[in-house]
Amino acid sequence: MKKLVYLLCVTILLQSCYSYKNVDVSPNSFETKSSYKLKINGEEKKLKILSFNDSILKVESKKTVNEIKISEIQSLKKRKFSIGKTIAIIVPILLIIVISSAPDWNYERKGNSNPI
Repeated sequence: MKKLVYLLCVTILLQSCYSYKNVDVSPNSFETKSSYKLKINGEEKKLKILSFNDSILKVESKKTVNEIKISEIQSLKKRKFSIGKTIAIIVPILLIIVISSAPDWNYERKGNSNPI
């Protein structure tokens, strides 16, 4: 039982407190040092924007720096902290801890074993 509890805790802890929100593809919607998911030529990439101008993004992905034309971007999602996911992760962990540390209620009474 305790192994199952620990397995559930580890599984819940590996979930992310972040989600990606859709953003319009325009030079006004970019922020430097922010994480994004870009869809380019049908391929989705996670990256961080280092700098940008009206037509080109300078991005970092897997420790490599590349330049991407804004016109090539099919979809754009910005990484944001999600309070809902954070609560959904923390509450079950706390419940599992409380339930697993609760005393065992199935103990036998000493003395008279006759319930009447």
